[in-house]
Amino acid sequence: MRQTLEKLKRKNISSVETFFDELFRGSDKLTKNLFFNDLPIDISKDWQDFAVVDCGNPLRDKDAYVEGTVLVLLYAKQNAYGLKNVKGLQDLECRLMEIVNDCSDPHYHISFRGRYSNYNAVNDIFFNVIQLNIVIT
Repeated sequence: MRQTLEKLKRKNISSVETFFDELFRGSDKLTKNLFFNDLPIDISKDWQDFAVVDCGNPLRDKDAYVEGTVLVLLYAKQNAYGLKNVKGLQDLECRLMEIVNDCSDPHYHISFRGRYSNYNAVNDIFFNVIQLNIVIT
């Protein structure tokens, strides 16, 4: 079955990144410090929070649709006591949940798959990883 060029273009990685960029930088911003695939080399000391959208997982083409996962890594600077900023991470995760829940795109369907937390020793910062399912029609 031959697919339309428009449908084929929706399935490429750049289109998926554009979708998430517009979704997370839209009127209901996730954070003003949003990056794709990797942390920036220079993390500003002024940033209280930031996020990385990792579209590096495979997108599997099933002809009628594409399915895969995207990771959203949510970072929050440590609190004044040098401890994990649980409140800051909770605020970020709640914003992400609202954005995903409100998404009504007719072609990109996203839902939650899993969550876990981690620590980046190089940058001395805690983060939560949210795994999203994505289905593209």
